Amino acid sequence: LLKTSKPHNLKTSNNMKRLFLTIILVIGCSLTFAQEQPKHKGHRPNFEKFLKDRVSFVTRAMELDAADSVKFVPLYLEMLKEKGELMFKRPRQRIRPDQEYPDSVYTKAAEGEIEFNFEDAKIEKKYLQKFQEILTPKQVFSWIQAEKKFIGSFMQKGRGHRQEAQK
Repeated sequence: LLKTSKPHNLKTSNNMKRLFLTIILVIGCSLTFAQEQPKHKGHRPNFEKFLKDRVSFVTRAMELDAADSVKFVPLYLEMLKEKGELMFKRPRQRIRPDQEYPDSVYTKAAEGEIEFNFEDAKIEKKYLQKFQEILTPKQVFSWIQAEKKFIGSFMQKGRGHRQEAQK
């Protein structure tokens, strides 16, 4: 359908696929978390419980002993706080699928998503270096894998809640 004048670059294509999947995961995770929270007036999402569950899941998946957990958890919470602050200060571009917008709106939204992902990755890179100072390389790799598992299980749990609500 679309013809390009440039030869297809497989490496660029794979990077774009990874970037697209990351964007989808971040958006899906955000939407799932928002849907799980109480909708009653005066109730705020229970971020403390979410953080506790996330820390518990990740440290269990990493199989950290008590001594490593004592070093890892405070830094991990610090990273999650920075990532949360980034998420809350990011401008929201509301694009509804049932409406058409000028190209400039789509361009701004796409650039905003990429910029958000870039800033989020910078935070992870900063903490990766800190984690490498206190954990073994295997434990650091386990942290990355545990994060992926957490997001996957979180999204799966959200799907289950949505399906129950539709019945």
